[in-house]
Amino acid sequence: MLEALRYCKRVGLEDIWLESDSLSLVKYLTNSWKVPWDIIELVEECRSLMVITKAKIQHTLREGNTLTDFIANTVLGSEGVVHFDTFSNLPNKGKCIINLDKVQIPTLRIRTRPIKNQLTQHIE
Repeated sequence: MLEALRYCKRVGLEDIWLESDSLSLVKYLTNSWKVPWDIIELVEECRSLMVITKAKIQHTLREGNTLTDFIANTVLGSEGVVHFDTFSNLPNKGKCIINLDKVQIPTLRIRTRPIKNQLTQHIE
């Protein structure tokens, strides 16, 4: 988040809408939760940059962050500088994520552990 905000300031982007699947980060940046001492300087810099860039932040579920996670993992797994400044520069998986979002196909969260029947629990 900090690097994204630094970039936005550097290139003069304003009125930014940030989404994060980290509820903790969102709560820290909006002053809803107390910030741990070891990251307070980073959070303060983020807050300052949010004011400068007129950024707003909201929490999103992990499923809403699929493209961001894909790009971050792609960049972190590569050597050197990676640019995705156009749709055609994206790997096919990234294009697929965008196209699924365009046609508004929902992402479903599937529970993998069994759910106990609450009705039978109350009867026993």
